[in-house]
Amino acid sequence: MASRAFARGRSDPTFRQVAGFYAERGLEEAKRAREAQSEASDDLVAAQSSEDHVDLHGVTVYDGVRIALEKTEEWWAKLGPGRVAQAKVSPLTIVTGAGRHSANGVSRLRPRIGAALKRDGWKYVVEEGRFVVKGKL
Repeated sequence: MASRAFARGRSDPTFRQVAGFYAERGLEEAKRAREAQSEASDDLVAAQSSEDHVDLHGVTVYDGVRIALEKTEEWWAKLGPGRVAQAKVSPLTIVTGAGRHSANGVSRLRPRIGAALKRDGWKYVVEEGRFVVKGKL
C-alpha cells in the first residue's frame, strides 16, 4: 500500500503523506511481530530449559543469541560470591544443536552463539551441539 501511494506521490503530493502514514504503520506492525516472536521464543526456551541448561532448539538466530547471553548472565549472578569455583562444579550448558536439520546440515545459530560468548568474555568449551560455559575470562 505504501509503495503504491509513494509511486502516485510523484504526480500528486497528497499521496506522499499517505505513503508516509502507511510506511510508518508497517514499521510499527513489524516491530510488534518481532516482539511477539521474541516473547514466544522466551516461552519456548523456558519450557525446555532448567537453571543450568539452556536449550535453544526452535528459536531464531537473533533470539537465540539474545537468550543465551541473558541466561549466561543470570547463571553467573546466581552463583554468588564464590562463583569462580562454583562455575567449575556447576557449569552452564547452552544447547544449540549440531545443525543437522538446517540447510546443508550447518547450524546458523552455533557460530553466532560462540562469537557472542567470546565477545562478552566468557570461558567455555565447545562440545557436539552445545557450549559448556565455565566462567569469565
